[in-house]
Amino acid sequence: MSNLTIWTMTHGVEPTYKGRRATLKIGGRTYEATFETPSEQPDKPWKTLCLVDTEPRSKGSLELGPLVDALIAHGLAQPTDFLATAELGSEVVHGKGRTTLRVFRLR
Repeated sequence: MSNLTIWTMTHGVEPTYKGRRATLKIGGRTYEATFETPSEQPDKPWKTLCLVDTEPRSKGSLELGPLVDALIAHGLAQPTDFLATAELGSEVVHGKGRTTLRVFRLR
């Protein structure tokens, strides 16, 4: 079981994940990636993969198809892997604001 986290906006907050870091180009966007692997499973490519979009965006679509294709191409996922659950939400750190969700669709 693995965890994939995608941040589309950070407001200067750094992810707390520790591990190997790399820059990945996925679907025309650039992500700073952190690969966190438990010490008892060093041969795994990742247990948690945190992708932080380098160009903040507050609206638009997040296409999972190109993302999964890129993970497979980089050897970070297998074509037989599947998505078991999906969560969408805001991680409020400070301040106030509003999140408006018009459509949530997985295909």
